[in-house]
Amino acid sequence: MKKAIQLLLITFLISSCISIPKETIELSKAVGSDLKVLHTSHRNVVTIYYQKIKDNINTFIKGVYAPYVINFVLKKELSSFKSGQESIFKTLNDAAQNNTVSATEKATTDMQDFLSAANRQIKKKTDELLNPITTQETELLLKIDQAYQNTMYANSTITAYLSSIRKVKATQQEALSMIGLQGIDSLVTSKLLQLSVGVEQAIQKGKEIDTKSENALLQIKEITDKIKKLTKKNN
Repeated sequence: MKKAIQLLLITFLISSCISIPKETIELSKAVGSDLKVLHTSHRNVVTIYYQKIKDNINTFIKGVYAPYVINFVLKKELSSFKSGQESIFKTLNDAAQNNTVSATEKATTDMQDFLSAANRQIKKKTDELLNPITTQETELLLKIDQAYQNTMYANSTITAYLSSIRKVKATQQEALSMIGLQGIDSLVTSKLLQLSVGVEQAIQKGKEIDTKSENALLQIKEITDKIKKLTKKNN
């Protein structure tokens, strides 16, 4: 806002010394229209990139982490069953051999408890990875919105810098630079692209994890730590 006021004062001083071509109003309107289109395009690009990142993380959760959690718990339950201890396998076995209401109800309850516990663990990991991404996306979109709002608000003061149709492109770049919008492109195409590629590479490596192996937990931790590090790096 301060920059916009300063630019307005500069424009007033300049306009008192020079004459503004009649085409200025039309060119100013063109700049305003271009900014609206550019604003929408930037938001769409950001949304598309972040959706790709979210999709990759969800793929990792569904394809690697969820199978690992279920397999890990079932192995423990199977070990308990073989040892004669209480387990979901014992409950299911009792329900299969004893056709009683209490046995089937217990089997149903135990299976629901098992699924609820697994889903809570899976959701916890999903939130751990996705929440920073969602927060970062929201913050970036807010910055973009604010930058464009400031620019479009100050657009009426840019007319002093528009002298002919041949200077529209250069004038736009000058105006964006003065008001603080210049650099949004690099912000989206560099940092966001780096984050997207980094997450995708981590997910590809995660797909190679054998969820039944002894090293699965350590490998999954390495992947999740990598994703969190990338997210923190790009804040």
